[in-house]
Amino acid sequence: MAAQAIARQGADLILVGRNERAADRLLRLLRQQSTRSKTQFIRTDLSQQTAVRRLASLVTENYDHLDILIN
Repeated sequence: MAAQAIARQGADLILVGRNERAADRLLRLLRQQSTRSKTQFIRTDLSQQTAVRRLASLVTENYDHLDILIN
């Protein structure tokens, strides 16, 4: 899984999706595998344009930069 490989390299991750339960499981796994990586989940329905715009605003307001975006 791409998120696991990236987290093992020590990168900080923002996971985005609709399923909080699945995200919680993945966050626990990633945090167990890498203590150097900071991970968080933002619940967003990417099929909704307004939600995507809200997500983009949130990311630009709270982070200096975005190195990579994986869909």
